[in-house]
Amino acid sequence: MKQILAIALGGSMGAVSRFMVANALIAAFGRGFPVATLFINVTGSFLMGFLAEWILQRVSFQGEYRLALLVGSLGAYTTFSTFAIETLYLFEGGAPLRAFLNIGLSVLLCLAGVWLGMFLARGASPTIIWWSPQLFLIGFLLPWMLFLVSALGIHLWLDSIACEPLCRRVLDLLGLSFMVAAMTFWWLFRLERPPELSGLVLFMVIQGLLGAGCLALAAWLAESLPKRF
Repeated sequence: MKQILAIALGGSMGAVSRFMVANALIAAFGRGFPVATLFINVTGSFLMGFLAEWILQRVSFQGEYRLALLVGSLGAYTTFSTFAIETLYLFEGGAPLRAFLNIGLSVLLCLAGVWLGMFLARGASPTIIWWSPQLFLIGFLLPWMLFLVSALGIHLWLDSIACEPLCRRVLDLLGLSFMVAAMTFWWLFRLERPPELSGLVLFMVIQGLLGAGCLALAAWLAESLPKRF
């Protein structure tokens, strides 16, 4: 029963992530070519290769959490059925070259993504870290300052093009998710002893709260700065 619940929880997170990523890419590139599905499947393949080879061997996950991550989250994030029906629509719409291009890119890039993920995971060599001012600056303060500046610039640009509020929220959520994942992976690479699951979840929650604060500050600055100048 625990395994089913774990897969269901992970699957819900993966499906929601796919929905948001797909909508953002469709809004940016349109529906002429299935860029969104291709991007989702390639990135999901990369994450599958990387996580299966390295993260799950270092972090003390129980079997339920492994199922939630690999079978649930990544299984729901990637989608073979959408790839199949979009390819069929291209054939029916009189675009066989696009259809064959989609098939070739999907197969080759997904295989390359899995291989690259496994290659990077096998080549990773963790190092021991000791707390120091330099570590706090490079591994904690500086990345979030860059995130804040980047978020401010994006918010100012979105204001200049009169972007819809839903698009703003989707971009904010995607940026926050990427930043939390990047920070978590960076610190895991630097740890010789892998953390327990509770410590990993607490670290991700703290990073998420920091990121949400940066996004709120960036939105406030983007709204107030034009009024001052």
